[in-house]
Amino acid sequence: MSPNSQSKKDVLTPSEREFVNRVRKSLEQYRLIDMTQNIHRELTGLKMIAESIRQYPSPFKTQTLGGRKRDMATLIDALANATFFTLDMVLPTRTLLGGAFITAKINFFRMLSYLIVEAFRDRKIQISLLNESHLFLSQAVYSKVTEALLSSMICDNKLSYTLRHRAARVALYMWEDRINREMADFFPILEGTWAARQ
Repeated sequence: MSPNSQSKKDVLTPSEREFVNRVRKSLEQYRLIDMTQNIHRELTGLKMIAESIRQYPSPFKTQTLGGRKRDMATLIDALANATFFTLDMVLPTRTLLGGAFITAKINFFRMLSYLIVEAFRDRKIQISLLNESHLFLSQAVYSKVTEALLSSMICDNKLSYTLRHRAARVALYMWEDRINREMADFFPILEGTWAARQ
């Protein structure tokens, strides 16, 4: 398997993966096998969600069904015309599963923080590892909050159609690759969209 194909199967970013492997190796050194099994089980769950996401087509690809066609342009139009109550019915299944993936990732790093507190009695080591775990947890939470803010903009009929359309486009780029993209990758376009709202 090539490095590229392997990276597409990962459910953690490179920095997250390095951290998780470090924690797992430390737990193995302390012979805390049950805790390493917890990590393995949760990662397996993340991989199953990610595999489900990959089974559905990208919203960036044109889909046809009989005489009907959906592409990125028609989807963005549908999103920009959605309300708070209808947004989920407009969103592609791939996008909805992506939301579940981010929630599962939040729970994964919360669990990891609990394991660190239980396993490492050396306060210096514990605090150092907790700081790293909380950083990754925060990034996942920021992603969830940002998506909620974009959704609120999309559904806000007090905003201009142009701005709602722009928020829908930015949201689609975020939703497309929740698995491997770092949250920081989206900061420039997010800042521009938020500034336009002011």
